[in-house]
Amino acid sequence: MIEPADVHQLDTVVPGSELHGWEGTNTCRGSLKGGQDNRWAYLYSNGRAAAILDIPVDGPYVVTATMAARDDVSIGALTIDDQVVSEYKVVQSRTQPQHFEWKVNLEAGMHLFMFSFTNDIHLSYLRRDLYIREFSVFEEKAAAD
Repeated sequence: MIEPADVHQLDTVVPGSELHGWEGTNTCRGSLKGGQDNRWAYLYSNGRAAAILDIPVDGPYVVTATMAARDDVSIGALTIDDQVVSEYKVVQSRTQPQHFEWKVNLEAGMHLFMFSFTNDIHLSYLRRDLYIREFSVFEEKAAAD
């Protein structure tokens, strides 16, 4: 069951610190394979960070995210309701995070937005992590204004 506290509203910025892990259940309260640091969520192992948004009307939307990598390129994908929207490669660090933008068509109702991390590595000289500072969803017409 989706808890009301888990649902974010449209046109708000969701800080990384409010993202949760996703373990294939119908709640968004799983543990991250990482953690939170100020406004950032981070994944230090392959996994997913998720949030549920309530979309008020059918139509075109813009999804934005600000992410960063540690030591090397972090690779992952944005999925909405288990459908891959786009894969991404994050190359910039937290001091100069990278901004992403995707255009999507959504139906009204609750939607599960997930950011995955898929190329984890931990060596003595290299450690890949994915950091997510924030993401947002706006109606496309509002983003163009």
